[in-house]
Amino acid sequence: MKIITILLVFCTSLGAQIDFPNKWLGTWTGTLNVFPVKPSSQTVDVTLEIKSTDVEGTYSWLTQYKTPERTLNKEYLLRVKDASRGLFEIDEQDGIVLSATLFDNELWSFFSVQGSMLVSVYRFFPEYIEFEIPSALQADETQTGKVLHNNDSIPAVASYPVRSLQKTTLRRLKQ
Repeated sequence: MKIITILLVFCTSLGAQIDFPNKWLGTWTGTLNVFPVKPSSQTVDVTLEIKSTDVEGTYSWLTQYKTPERTLNKEYLLRVKDASRGLFEIDEQDGIVLSATLFDNELWSFFSVQGSMLVSVYRFFPEYIEFEIPSALQADETQTGKVLHNNDSIPAVASYPVRSLQKTTLRRLKQ
C-alpha cells in the first residue's frame, strides 16, 4: 500500500509540473523585501515577465528591479534541459549559466559567487509566485561532528548562518 501511495504522489507531482513554464507566462509584480531590515533598507518594486521565444524550449525571463533612484533590468533566458526530470538552466547571457531544478512547482538554483552562497527559489501557486534568495558567506563556515569528536562514525558537518534574505510575492498583471 505504501508503494502505491508513493507512486500516486510522485505521478501527481509530475503531472502538476507538465505545464511549466507555459502556465506561468505573463507579467508578475510585487515588492521585494530584504531582511534583516536596516534603517537604510528600502523596498524594491519587482516585475517578472516570462515569455515564449522563437526557440523551442527557451523562454525570456526578464526581471526588473525599480527604486526611486534607478531601474535595473536582468534579462535571462530559461532553457528546458530535460523537462521529464525537471532540469532547466538560467542563462544570464553574459557567460553565466545556472542550473535549475523543478520540484513540485518550485524552481531551485544553488550557486556561489565571490565567497557568497545563494539559493534562488520560485514557488508557483495558481494566483501568485513566491520568490526568495537566502544567502550565506563561505567565510562564516563552522564545522561540527567528527571535527569536534574525532570519531569516524560521526561525519564532519559544515554549517553557515544565513546573512540575508530577499523575499517577494509576485501577482499576475491582468492581460
